[in-house]
Amino acid sequence: MKKCLLLLIPVLLVLACSRKTVPASRTKANENIPPRTYNASAVAQGRVVYTNRCGRCHGLKPVQKYSAQEWEPILTVMIRKARLQAADSVNVSAYVFSGAKGN
Repeated sequence: MKKCLLLLIPVLLVLACSRKTVPASRTKANENIPPRTYNASAVAQGRVVYTNRCGRCHGLKPVQKYSAQEWEPILTVMIRKARLQAADSVNVSAYVFSGAKGN
């Protein structure tokens, strides 16, 4: 449980501290959902980790297949199972959330 919290804290810090921008076209349906922006370097590094580490054990899902809400519990479990370092977990999360459905 402690390891899970230790991995989740950096992810939450990165997400909470990221610069917020508003997309040009927002619909009323997602008006209350804050947009997420990610560092391009973190996204690129996250893609490498996602491909190399996650692809070792199973087929990779396209990140746009699920919404960010759907990815959150998946990432929580899989980051722990893969025993990713904190930096890798932040980068993988940035990659997955940046390409998630509706983002």
